[in-house]
Amino acid sequence: MRWEYFLIPAILIITGIIMLLIPTSTIFAYKTRTASTNEQTQEFCNVLSARIMISIGVASAVAIILTRNAKTGLFGFKNMADSVTLIALAALVLSLPIVNFCCKKKFPELFDKDKIDKQ
Repeated sequence: MRWEYFLIPAILIITGIIMLLIPTSTIFAYKTRTASTNEQTQEFCNVLSARIMISIGVASAVAIILTRNAKTGLFGFKNMADSVTLIALAALVLSLPIVNFCCKKKFPELFDKDKIDKQ
């Protein structure tokens, strides 16, 4: 088992921990139009995104360890660690709209177009 396989999971876990410790950071931040509405939404999105990143990082590291003896991978890859990394990165990308949706649900007064137009 090569250590390079754990690079992406480690990056996800470390970045997630930094985002949890400093939820208002501008360097390690979840930056979308939804999250950038105000400081509350930025903090909420950072914390939620950090939890997702840590979960994906841990799950992918465990999957790499459990599949270390697999002879073939998925999606045409020669080993399972590359397949797990691809799945982890796809899960990370798919989490973007989930975080935006949760933010809009938590702060509906900031995103309800009817209320904004009346003000």
